[in-house]
Amino acid sequence: MALFPIRPVIVASALLAIVASSMAESNSFENVNGGINYLHYFGRDGQPSFNSYLLSVGSNIFNDDISVDLRTEFGDEQDSTNTYNLLEAGLRGQVQIPSSDVFSVYVRAAAGQFWQSVDTDFPFWSIEPGVSVNFSNTVTGNFGYRYRNAFDSNKHEFESNTAVVAIEWMPTRNHGINILYQYAAKDQKYDMVGIGYAYSF
Repeated sequence: MALFPIRPVIVASALLAIVASSMAESNSFENVNGGINYLHYFGRDGQPSFNSYLLSVGSNIFNDDISVDLRTEFGDEQDSTNTYNLLEAGLRGQVQIPSSDVFSVYVRAAAGQFWQSVDTDFPFWSIEPGVSVNFSNTVTGNFGYRYRNAFDSNKHEFESNTAVVAIEWMPTRNHGINILYQYAAKDQKYDMVGIGYAYSF
């Protein structure tokens, strides 16, 4: 099993360079954000349930229209010694709907590497279009659809069609709380609920 897969490391390094460049241009961390989440996956149709922890860091570039992020997730299967780790680099573009201060449309594309303790690792990709809603000055929501699959889909059963919901409350400029929900079908079948803390510099 490859410990440091080449493609995801190259992608992650490139995005880290973009984040660092953005920070250097502004001479501050004002474009950088990060977060930590606890996630619970309820497996369906005989699939296992997992407790997971997600760490993320990102940066806005070109104002708020384009952003990059890095995510890593570690999970352990309930009543089992099986664990997994996921590393993902993403690029998101967002456009405000004309004549509306409430609705925006976005697309996030990502690629990464998945490891499992049962001696399995492989690269994957995903695409997620969606709608962002400003409910108020402090509450926003993202409602999307994510398609994710392994690059070698004939060898690895990793395909999923997922409804994605994320609600974030930012009572201050720097601190926020978010609630997550996902419903996945196809090879992966689960309901996921999560809660987390977000920080913006």
